[in-house]
Amino acid sequence: MSTRTDRWEHITPEDAGVPSEAVLGLIERIEEENKDIHGFALIRKGKVFAEGYFEPYDKDSPHLLYSCSKSFTSLCAGIAADEGKLDLHASVLSFFPEITPENPGENKSAMTVHHLLNMNTGHDTDTLGQMIPSPCWAKAFLDLPVEHAPGTKFVYNNGATYMVSAIIQRTTGATLWEYAQEKLFKPTGMTPSMWERNLEGVSFGFSGLFLTVRDMAKLGLLILGKGVWDGRRVVSEAYLCAATSRLGPSKPDGDPNWMAGYGYQFWQCAPDMGGFRADGMLGQYVYMLPEKELICVFTACMKDMGWTLNALRDEILTSVGEPLPENTQAHGALLDKIGRLGNLEVRRDAIPAFMAGASDKEARIWDEGSFTVRYQKGPQAGLTIKYPTFRGDAGIRQFTAPVTPDNRWRMVSTPPSEDDADGRFAVRSLVEDGNLIVWLRQIAVPRVLRFAWSAEDGSVRLRVYSLAEDAQYETLIKASV
Repeated sequence: MSTRTDRWEHITPEDAGVPSEAVLGLIERIEEENKDIHGFALIRKGKVFAEGYFEPYDKDSPHLLYSCSKSFTSLCAGIAADEGKLDLHASVLSFFPEITPENPGENKSAMTVHHLLNMNTGHDTDTLGQMIPSPCWAKAFLDLPVEHAPGTKFVYNNGATYMVSAIIQRTTGATLWEYAQEKLFKPTGMTPSMWERNLEGVSFGFSGLFLTVRDMAKLGLLILGKGVWDGRRVVSEAYLCAATSRLGPSKPDGDPNWMAGYGYQFWQCAPDMGGFRADGMLGQYVYMLPEKELICVFTACMKDMGWTLNALRDEILTSVGEPLPENTQAHGALLDKIGRLGNLEVRRDAIPAFMAGASDKEARIWDEGSFTVRYQKGPQAGLTIKYPTFRGDAGIRQFTAPVTPDNRWRMVSTPPSEDDADGRFAVRSLVEDGNLIVWLRQIAVPRVLRFAWSAEDGSVRLRVYSLAEDAQYETLIKASV
């Protein structure tokens, strides 16, 4: 199988053994059910048979992977193990002698790197929330009780993955971000924007990595290539085999795709899908099916994460087979559809007169946060947005987005910063039922907000809907209408 995507070779779905109608069916299902998919790539035998991006996203848009980052952390652990720098069966305590509790107990003493990677540390719950307030996250992790013998209870534990990152930093002398750059990203040609870190300078590991769809696909290509890239061994086949196998149970109930087992930071998929995946909150996926040499990548902002996997199973997996005869009509229809993803009808709406009363009044959206919005009237009407950086400790950033109610996306760039993977925002405005509607998307982070201003009882009310949270916030702007 080819592991070179620097040329990003495209073939028709029929050449890949998939009818163009099947890919078209997947896209139409996304559109008909109004799912917030940002980008996708479908690859078979190392060649791309479909790739598309919904406006305003494109192939160059870096995207926060959330927990998909864990699978990249896993590969770095495997590389460190291959180099003899990391023993997967070494006690976690052995890496932190200066902060090991005085009487750690049997369970904590038995915990190994293997248990961290397999989410089987013995904790009752995710440890991360109790680690974050501490000036030393690793010490906070080690101070927590371990209620069960490691290896006997699966708990999805972000803190465990952070500990893998901290251990890689201690054993290699480089942060996970630095180590990944040298050992994983550069050899495969991946160009990540950043990997978030805490105030101690330790890469998160459990989240915080930003990659494009094409770079995400390289994870799948490397794995299906058994750890070899362009003739060079990057990570051992033995480690990848273990990492992507069912090394233990996962969740005991819920969606079958989260009940099929867990490896080293990879989820097994339900029997009706097969394969395994890197999996991130809000629908970031690298799905791999080795027996079909199939890789499917998605970025999104969706609460219902199971929807993408089910749609992929129904529309694509059931159709994969031997190469098919050319079908120029169906393939042409597919290319036309892909060329118009996310396109919206241009409108010529007028800003409602009541917005004059709301001008220059700042509205705080979340009481506990620092996200504020202020509408400014005039020939160049706009919104001034203030928001905290992703890490939060780097202060508040600000930008002004145009309000032009024609239903078209406009890009706004904020000044470059080491704390933002991509400072671009996309804004779209229109008028619905007499209300001013503004959609705001932060390109690199799946932050999608819908602002709606309405005139009610002599004042202006602002309602803000957060797609990622599936929640609405309201604030009353005292203004004469």
